[in-house]
Amino acid sequence: MLRGTAHKADQRRRTAILLACATIMACADDPTQPFEPATLTIATDPPGVLAVGDTIALALELRDRHGRSVPTPSVAWESDDPEVVEVGPDGRVAAAGPGRAAVTATVGGASASAQFVVADPEWAVLLTFFRATGGNDWNRPWDLHSHYSEWRGVTVDSAGRVIGIHLRDNNLTGSIPPELGDLTHLQTLNLYGNNLTGRIPPELGRLDNLRTLGLGGNRLGGSIPPELGDIADLEDLSLISNRLRGAIPSELGNLTNLRDLWLGSNELSGPIPPELGRLGNLGVLHLSGNELSGPIPPELSYFV
Repeated sequence: MLRGTAHKADQRRRTAILLACATIMACADDPTQPFEPATLTIATDPPGVLAVGDTIALALELRDRHGRSVPTPSVAWESDDPEVVEVGPDGRVAAAGPGRAAVTATVGGASASAQFVVADPEWAVLLTFFRATGGNDWNRPWDLHSHYSEWRGVTVDSAGRVIGIHLRDNNLTGSIPPELGDLTHLQTLNLYGNNLTGRIPPELGRLDNLRTLGLGGNRLGGSIPPELGDIADLEDLSLISNRLRGAIPSELGNLTNLRDLWLGSNELSGPIPPELGRLGNLGVLHLSGNELSGPIPPELSYFV
């Protein structure tokens, strides 16, 4: 009787031990316990350079200690410099200002980071221009891995601001992007002798500091934007040998500092605007090779 009782007690102890072991094994993968990932990776490759205003959504790859991909739980995102790069709770990054910054994602005890470079606005404009005009096929393309102050044909002032773009006879194709109007310190834009097409962007009229605008020798079409008459300090305007149509804008008469005006060899039509007579500093007026009509305005008699 005692032996039987002892045997049953021993069985109960072994059963209790097995149940305890099973409980411990279950707890090891208990989904109610805090998850501790083995590896956390930012699966989105950040671009080489962002421009101010660009955004990018970051994706995470999370794996457990067995190397298995698992759903991503709550993530804490942080930027080490929000003035350069901001990041939201969903992992969307926004470029806020020029500089370098790192974005870090944290899940439990695991973290992963991505580095970002945000270029200044002028770099972004030049990059847009490079891409829009077939930069990789230029005769002398820019080295985008260097600072734009070292790019062939780009001139900067002592403060590092772009004041000149000189890319004559460089096999530029495509169209002139309107973003060039954002280079507010630009004094010279010389794109003569290329293969540019499309229209002249009216946004170039915002270039208040421009002295020289050379777009001749291309295949530009459409009309001459009257906004060019807003560039008060312009001294040299060359649109010769393109495919420009329509009338000569009377607004060009506002360019009282203009010395040279080259509009010849286009398809311009209509009368010569008498407002050109206000160009008291003009030394060269080239209008031949067009389809102009009507008499020469008496305001231009000093050119005859």
